[in-house]
Amino acid sequence: MKRFWKKINRGLLLGGALLLALTVFVVVKNVQFKKEAPVIASRAREAVVSLLELNLAPRDAALSVPLSEASVREQKAGLEAHLKEYWEVTEGNYVTANDVRLSFDELLSADVETLFYSVDVEIPDSAMQVRSSGPDYAIVSFEMNRVSAVFKGSGERLFTGEYYAESSTLRDDSAWRGAYRGYAEMEMHRVDGIWRVCGISIYLNLSGSVQTELPTGGEE
Repeated sequence: MKRFWKKINRGLLLGGALLLALTVFVVVKNVQFKKEAPVIASRAREAVVSLLELNLAPRDAALSVPLSEASVREQKAGLEAHLKEYWEVTEGNYVTANDVRLSFDELLSADVETLFYSVDVEIPDSAMQVRSSGPDYAIVSFEMNRVSAVFKGSGERLFTGEYYAESSTLRDDSAWRGAYRGYAEMEMHRVDGIWRVCGISIYLNLSGSVQTELPTGGEE
């Protein structure tokens, strides 16, 4: 009987030790994640700004005609540089790197519907929300109410990895300054110490636009 109770006590002690170790591990991980949250948010912001800047039109682009082969190569090189810098190639529930590449290829193969001359993105720290979704994984979500662009054309197909506009009626050849509002959610994964994008979901809506002068150097 004494041996039995000794075994029980040893089992309880071992279980308690394992539980304590697990608790310490979880606490340490939570503290570490909170310290890293600003870094994750900054990385997510950089990735979104870089993604939206892929909309900038090459010099020889013209409305209602396809891009030249040289421009297509240049645009694709810019996309691949963006993906290499910010993304992890993986599968998931969000728009992945491969989805972004396919959408960009589709955009480049069609007639040009919008010529973007500038895209400015402001995402304040207060808009960023970062939460853990597992060891070395995080979800970053944020409102985007300070996205502006100068463009010709419809302005409704601002590339974000997927299209959100159901229609894209071309305007005249005037330049417009547009204001976009929207929401984004990104899944991030730490790979070799660097936080990378696994997937992204963005909704943007052109909430208003006015005629404007093109920025210096904006004309072809």
